[in-house]
Amino acid sequence: MYTGLATDLPLTPFDRVDSSPAIRMATLRQRKIALRICAGLILVTLILLPFAQIKWPKIPAFLATYQTTVIGTYLITAYQIYGHYKATRSVALLHLSAGCLYTAVILVLQFLSFPGIFIEGRVLFGGTQTSSWLWLFWHAGPAIGILVFAWSELRRPNHVTTDHQQSLRRASIVLIAALAAKVAMVTIFRDFLPVLDTNGDYSGITSTGIAPGLQVLIVLSLFFLWRACRFRNVLHVWLGTALIALLCDNAITMAGSSRLSLGWYAGRFSGLISSSVMMLVYLKEINRSHQQSMLTVDKLGADQTRAEVELQQSYTQLRQLSDHQEKVKEDERKRIAREIHDELGSLLTSIKANVSVSNERSMLAGNASDPLLNEAAAQADTAIETMRRVIADLRPSVLDHLGVWAALEWHADQIQASSGLECRCHINQSAADVELDPERSTMLFRIVQESLTNVVRHAAASKVTIDVRCEENVIIAEVRDDGKGIKPQQLLGGEAWGILGMHERTRQFGGELNIAGSSLNGTAVILHLPLT
Repeated sequence: MYTGLATDLPLTPFDRVDSSPAIRMATLRQRKIALRICAGLILVTLILLPFAQIKWPKIPAFLATYQTTVIGTYLITAYQIYGHYKATRSVALLHLSAGCLYTAVILVLQFLSFPGIFIEGRVLFGGTQTSSWLWLFWHAGPAIGILVFAWSELRRPNHVTTDHQQSLRRASIVLIAALAAKVAMVTIFRDFLPVLDTNGDYSGITSTGIAPGLQVLIVLSLFFLWRACRFRNVLHVWLGTALIALLCDNAITMAGSSRLSLGWYAGRFSGLISSSVMMLVYLKEINRSHQQSMLTVDKLGADQTRAEVELQQSYTQLRQLSDHQEKVKEDERKRIAREIHDELGSLLTSIKANVSVSNERSMLAGNASDPLLNEAAAQADTAIETMRRVIADLRPSVLDHLGVWAALEWHADQIQASSGLECRCHINQSAADVELDPERSTMLFRIVQESLTNVVRHAAASKVTIDVRCEENVIIAEVRDDGKGIKPQQLLGGEAWGILGMHERTRQFGGELNIAGSSLNGTAVILHLPLT
């Protein structure tokens, strides 16, 4: 399938789409169909040759219908092949397209030269011999176009242009020059041309040797087409069929020797087949490409659906893994805090007690207080305080013993004491009456804790407030500071792992977390936590 869209860079032969008729190998069935058409045309032509001069009645609309149809088929074919050239940049296809366009223009001029076809008793173009000479020129058009196509493929197979505009410009100049020369021949220099038509008798086309020469040209085109491609590909097979139809057209037309003869009508039929072959091939290619596109779209749709399902499954598994990791982390924090409190706390307390007892005994014995014992007691106090701070950071006991609301107030006091930041916590009665389950309590506490940590570290604030309330079965917790605010890119930055963790904790319970800030109003973290 080709798109017909121009690109800045030419495509190499390997870039061409394999479904193109110029690239795809002809199937045995296609070869048999083409051979049957050629054999049928030759057989019918041979059968009709003895009766070619029999006169038939005039069909008023036949010539206009035939000429319009043939013009249309060549124009459509020229456009289709030109689109193929734009997709592949094949120089040979550009020549073939130019040949089809040349033929269509000559056919239009011939149409205008028919006596009385538009205005009774008058011609719109040329003179008495113009129509016959243009018949000769348009029959030579496909043969010359295919001959140049074959010659180009024979000299440089699969050659693509590196300069589309220059190649198109050259082809246009040659095409315009050829058309101008033909127009000049049948108008300005028509009196110097041999007489081919005498009152509808065009036997002069044969007697002058012009028509036989045209047949030789067609055979020569057929020979070079065979030499260039051996009729391997779909395009080559049907180009050969078009040339055979054109040979039959000329043969039966020359045998008829005059208009309205059986040979003349039969020739028009063969000419119509010759002009239609390539158009039908490319129309079939369009249909084939459309079917392939639909199949591809269906496959891509199925693949996309499957990928979306797999992605959703992966996302669900990641969420479950994240939930599990958070639970494991909180359980581990509880365990470590408990072990530190039970084991290390008891040990430090015993050390301090032993040091104090030893020091008191020394003093009761009348000895001076030992400075080392005093220092050891002070160090034991420091170690106990450090242990309590570590336990509070891991898992504050107030959260488990008194609940999340007391834990928030306790943590606000701790932040104010340790940082000097004015920190106020207000728990509305609507929220205080709600008893959160342990999981939601932990999540709410951790999000407020992370928000306050960010304020202390980054906000350069002097005041922060925590406000918690309950509205319509939803806990709303707001943490607001008067600092320098937060920029949108900081919320999405690769280093904002704390914020990403807050969002992930919120999603675990179907909540919503909004973070916004400005240099004038500071930063606000607003959590909506459903209770169900």
